[in-house]
Amino acid sequence: MSELIVERAIKSLSRRINLSTGLSHPMDKAAAIDILNLLKKEGFHYSSEEIKILAIRNGWTSTGANEIFRIADMILSGRKPRKCTTAFTWNPDILDILKSEET
Repeated sequence: MSELIVERAIKSLSRRINLSTGLSHPMDKAAAIDILNLLKKEGFHYSSEEIKILAIRNGWTSTGANEIFRIADMILSGRKPRKCTTAFTWNPDILDILKSEET
């Protein structure tokens, strides 16, 4: 189930951001940071490489995929990537929503 939720999270992020610019927009970067932090906090396991592969599968450019790889790597190593806002950028129930999505 964990892999499926991580996959759905990256798919949802991919629909939300401008894929042609990767994470250059501050709100796109904040959305990526928030969803990866939430997944980690709630015990959904992922690797930086897995996130990069999922990003590429969902239409990200190589530059964008490398950006999210670096963010995932920072989060997994306990560092806090900077973001433009302290506000949470997702629906508070996003994991419940992702869990209930049809396959």
